[in-house]
Amino acid sequence: MDLDIPLHLDATRRLLSRSLRLRTNESPPAIPSSLLDDLNAQFAVRRVVIDSAPPRRSWFAVLRGFCATPVFGASALIALVLSVALPALLQDSTTAPAENFRGLGVEIENPARVLLIGGPAQIRANLIGSGDLEAESLIPVASLKDANTMDGAKVIVLFDAGRIQSLNKAGEVVFTSEIPADIGQLSMALARALSRL
Repeated sequence: MDLDIPLHLDATRRLLSRSLRLRTNESPPAIPSSLLDDLNAQFAVRRVVIDSAPPRRSWFAVLRGFCATPVFGASALIALVLSVALPALLQDSTTAPAENFRGLGVEIENPARVLLIGGPAQIRANLIGSGDLEAESLIPVASLKDANTMDGAKVIVLFDAGRIQSLNKAGEVVFTSEIPADIGQLSMALARALSRL
């Protein structure tokens, strides 16, 4: 048996020697080598090596982290704007668009007409020039009798009587108003009358 033990186990030896009840002044027996190895394994200072390499991330975690960055949000917004705006910018400007805000290209069945009876000769040109009404919908008519023979919804402007009438397809008057004193407001009054049809 090995009677010499390492210095770091001296406290353990003293503890064990106090626990023995010896009747004589003899020194306690030596520690068996297997017990010494167990004690060394249990109480020896361990050196822990910390791996400084970052843990490997899966490709899904990397992709999710990239999608959460502000750079991804900004580039996604730019891609969305370009995908919407680029076809409009690359459109051939020589061809007419299929439809505009007035509904060009959409056929309206029996559109309402504005029939002008009497009044200044220049009034139709002024209404067309304002851009509020289509030129085809403004029709000068000689008399009220001629206006009543035309079928479909219509707005009749009677300059001599000073009134505007909206007639539905059945020929019933659904709206009546006065011609405004300011002739510049006539297109707005006609638009109001057309909206009642």
